[in-house]
Amino acid sequence: MDLTPEIDLAKALAGQRGGALIQYVQDFHRRRARRSQQFVSAVVEGTGLDGEQVLDLLTSNEELAALFETANHASQRTADENKIRLLARVVEQATMDTSRMDEAQLKLSTFRELDGQHTRALAVLAERR
Repeated sequence: MDLTPEIDLAKALAGQRGGALIQYVQDFHRRRARRSQQFVSAVVEGTGLDGEQVLDLLTSNEELAALFETANHASQRTADENKIRLLARVVEQATMDTSRMDEAQLKLSTFRELDGQHTRALAVLAERR
């Protein structure tokens, strides 16, 4: 994704005093790209397929592609590497068995909203039972 026009505009609006903020925005986009790369690598590794084979599956199945895209987007928004792997695992399982797509979509909609504090709270509640 080419963000040059947006960055140039932000630089012009921010002037000299906004340099640190511009750098932050650039770093933010690099972090998102790194997380996306982690997610994609985990999906490919988990399936045991190569990238081209996964791409073929995604392009031939719109429902799987939508699941992949939603999970990838969620992985970009988290700093939790365990969550990235969990999201990748959901896509991996759906890739290997598309008959379980409804289950995968339900898992994804749940997992993308959970963060570390939520899972810790659930663990505490489970211990109290």
